[in-house]
Parts: sequence; structure tokens; C-alpha cells
Amino acid sequence: QKQMDVMGWLTTDEVWEQLDKASIVITASLYETFGLSLLEAMARGLAAIVSPAGGLKELVHHGRNGLIVDSDEATVWAQALIQLLSDPERTLEMGEVSRALVSEGMLWSRVVTHWESLFVKLCGAHQSKL
Repeated sequence: QKQMDVMGWLTTDEVWEQLDKASIVITASLYETFGLSLLEAMARGLAAIVSPAGGLKELVHHGRNGLIVDSDEATVWAQALIQLLSDPERTLEMGEVSRALVSEGMLWSRVVTHWESLFVKLCGAHQSKL
């Protein structure tokens, strides 16, 4: 039985099509700065299984929208995957939480407002030291 497909290079539309066929995304990176591919999968409503690397642990709330696996043991990752695969209802709920987290907190309008506020605050702090 075929367990995995290696897709090769995909266009953006093909990536969205593949994400729409999935219910779980796994990101087992040892190093990750932000996790854009994870964010894209979350926006499509996927539950996540991730390592605690970099920004991944900021995007996934363990038990809420996915699982954080702090191990390099394949069996531990497999157990996490089996846990979600054996409870499709919980996996779908986690996916909906993922989608909500992205739509509520990661919209460009909110990100820009947050960064603008931060820059104003930092500039004000810098001005007061002059």
C-alpha cells in the first residue's frame, strides 16, 4: 500500500489543491524561522504536528490546534500522527482552530497595525533618550 506521494515542484494553485485534500500537516524541522508553509496549511484548516523549532511553537498551541513533538525519535512522531488519525473529529476541530487563529490574528491589516504600533513605541522610547 502506498504511504506517501512525493509531489515535486508545485504551482501555488497546486499547493492549495493538495492542502485541501489533507487534514494534517507535519513540520519536523530542526530549525525554522517563521513557518510560512505551516501558516498556509493552518489557513486551509489543517491540524498541525510540529517540532518546537523557531516560530512553529508560536503558531501551534499544543492540544488546541495541533501537537508539538519535542523528540527526534520517529516512533514519537508516529504516535502523534496516529493520535490525530484515530480521532478525525478532534483533528477537524483542531483544523478549525488553526483556520480561526490565522484569520483572526494573521491578517495583513492586523500585522501592519501591530508593527506600526511597535515602531511608534520604539521610536518614542528612542526620542525620550535623546
